Amino acid sequence: NMFALFVVSLAYNLKARPPLVEVFSMPNCKHCDVAKVYLEDSGIKFVEFDVSKDRAAKIDMLLRTGGTARTVPQIFIGGEHVGGCSEMLREAKGGKLATRLWHNRWVGC
Repeated sequence: NMFALFVVSLAYNLKARPPLVEVFSMPNCKHCDVAKVYLEDSGIKFVEFDVSKDRAAKIDMLLRTGGTARTVPQIFIGGEHVGGCSEMLREAKGGKLATRLWHNRWVGC
């Protein structure tokens, strides 16, 4: 019935999703500041996790990068690992960052 289908669809779309853009960083990090300023200047909202103060965030960052990314910043879009500041800026220059943002904002809505 259509009502049941609507309820299932609504429940799916309201389920918890990761923030669109996550930045794992720490204070006094030049590359972290460059990445955050780029995002802010581009009007891209993000959630920041300070891995110097939040051990759980640091562990989450390590697990989600397969333990390979031990430097900051580490940036995720729609739960996908982008990389650090250099990788994000390279993707921005090549248009891939915009594609990621578009895809993750609208797919499944």
